Amino acid sequence: MSSSVKEKVILLKKTKYGEADLILQALSAKEGKISFLARGALRSKKRFGGGILEPTHHIEAQFKRPSDSARLCILEEAVLLNDFSKIRTSYERIEAALKVVEAATKVSQHGDPHSEAVYNLVGSALKVLASQLEISQFRVHFSIRFLRLQGVLEEEAWMLPFLQTPMADSPKMSQVSVTPNQLHWTETVLNRYLVQAES
Repeated sequence: MSSSVKEKVILLKKTKYGEADLILQALSAKEGKISFLARGALRSKKRFGGGILEPTHHIEAQFKRPSDSARLCILEEAVLLNDFSKIRTSYERIEAALKVVEAATKVSQHGDPHSEAVYNLVGSALKVLASQLEISQFRVHFSIRFLRLQGVLEEEAWMLPFLQTPMADSPKMSQVSVTPNQLHWTETVLNRYLVQAES
């Protein structure tokens, strides 16, 4: 086992393992998806207290890499950087946030050194989702930016404001209206792509 390293990651998924352990998937700007084993996470209030290990949370993870690449990294400590708490003020925001991390989970690969763009998009999306924002517009904006990043977007004229505006500036687009058809189209295309990405 190597010495400990620290890295900022966005938590994507958690699974209970045994009585008190958690297996976590996280997104890193440097290396894509990282899988952790957090031993005793459900019992340790000192290392992982306060519900820190939740999907959508941005943390600084201290962990050890295994000598065998097939094994999980061992998460030693986690410091909460942002829990995007305002996301949890409505079911719509929670649902949108879970869609963001689902998309990242399905396209991210372990050991991918070119994952910074996805990491930045997900981080920006969660940050703006925690602000006062029209949810339908957010969902369209994220879907379009994500699909374009994956190289699978068939661009149309109505998408131009979303393509020209970084995700971080989404709250500035209050004047841009979204029709039900546009929302349905973008989410249908996103869902189809995610099914293909997972298979």
